[in-house]
Amino acid sequence: MTSPPTEIPAGRPVVLRGGTVLTLDTARRVLPGHDVLVVGDSIAAVGPQLPVPDGTVEIDATGGVVMPGMIDTHRHMWQTAMRGYGADWTLTQYFVWNYLEWGKVFRPEDVYAGNLLSALEAVDAGVTTTVDWSHGLQTVDHADAAVDALRSVPGRFVLAYGNIQQRPPSGRPARSSATSSPGGRATSTASRWRST
Repeated sequence: MTSPPTEIPAGRPVVLRGGTVLTLDTARRVLPGHDVLVVGDSIAAVGPQLPVPDGTVEIDATGGVVMPGMIDTHRHMWQTAMRGYGADWTLTQYFVWNYLEWGKVFRPEDVYAGNLLSALEAVDAGVTTTVDWSHGLQTVDHADAAVDALRSVPGRFVLAYGNIQQRPPSGRPARSSATSSPGGRATSTASRWRST
């Protein structure tokens, strides 16, 4: 198996050659030595030694597994920088440390860094769709930083807004409505702030 190219020009088809394909169809077929041809954002063909259009990027997947991306429906991406802390803590200790002590001093750039690192780790592990339960968004700037980080990584991300400290001030809407990034999209439940 060879490493894929670092950049695939937009619009070019891609074929993964000779991998073990997990179809996840109703028969749950496993197809060793098969190719997968992707054109645009769709799988165009699966089979052995597929003919491909001129200009197709070829990736040798021999010895590898080709499967749909995994989905993570519960990740607190903003906390990535603090992930190693508290492995042996109670839930109460975790809440006090993460929210009452450190979460409230997170700056927008800290949220950006946590979301960026977490999104990169997710995609690297084969997780292509993630729901970010982002409950450390103390201001609109925090929410914007979270979405900006997700937009910079190819994948599908949903920013589920939350603020454990307090509700953000009303006024200017966050820039976190549905948007696309190269190869993916970041959507948000925080597209508008409303006062109660």
